Amino acid sequence: MKKFWRAGDRSRAICEDCGVVETRFEYRTYPLEKPRVDVPDVLVAVCSVCDRIVAVPYQSSPRLNEARKAAEAPLEARIPKHLEDVLAVVASHYGRNDSEFRNVILRYYLHALGESDALARHIRELASGELARGAADERLSVKVQKPVLTRAWDTARNAGVRSKTDMVKGAIIAAAEDLDSAEGKERRETLVEMAASV
Repeated sequence: MKKFWRAGDRSRAICEDCGVVETRFEYRTYPLEKPRVDVPDVLVAVCSVCDRIVAVPYQSSPRLNEARKAAEAPLEARIPKHLEDVLAVVASHYGRNDSEFRNVILRYYLHALGESDALARHIRELASGELARGAADERLSVKVQKPVLTRAWDTARNAGVRSKTDMVKGAIIAAAEDLDSAEGKERRETLVEMAASV
């Protein structure tokens, strides 16, 4: 049976700042990086020298996994099959034609949309254009951090985007347009960095 730790227990671990140190177990707020969310009351090992969190015991994993799931919302859309091909071409442009990076592209464009009224208006135009039309016979599903999805949808709706499906279609087409447009230069550079790091 695995060892279960309790608040007040002591152990040893490596602290990045202090080296090998004695630790004590405490309940603290733990900051997750992906998604960025603070999880309260997580049992962690704390450095007895500098007081920073240096380890998380196995028994705290379920609580952190639940927080990760709760911080993400599923975004589902029915799109024309050719838009899946468009998204695959965009991913290939960055040297990553896998489903995970396609989701990264979508999440990135939703984040950018939430930060820019101009991009939201452009996505509205693209969503009603010729390339967005066709039988919606493909189901696309991506997990998005709730605050990102909320901000993207609020901005899109304020710009006149009719549905989340239109928001997704417009975002895919915007990503394709950005491959060779002057306006997309900054977004391209960001996606090059993301392709190298995920």
